[in-house]
Amino acid sequence: MIRLPCHPLTLGEITATEQVIAQVTVEVQRLLVALDGEMSRQQLADALGMTHREHFRRAYLKPALDAGLVEMTLVTHANL
Repeated sequence: MIRLPCHPLTLGEITATEQVIAQVTVEVQRLLVALDGEMSRQQLADALGMTHREHFRRAYLKPALDAGLVEMTLVTHANL
């Protein structure tokens, strides 16, 4: 299981600069809004109503991980 914690910058009010907003896709924004503490990949996909695992991984999870907005807490069990 992969647990994805909330990025400290997403706790409380979201106050991002326009530059950061321009760099974050709508999908990643939706992912960040759906995060509620540590969540497994499946819990997060369910929260977003996503059923296609590969699309969720490619369009939502991987870009958020690459941008450093979320992180895996159980890296040894990395099963994106």
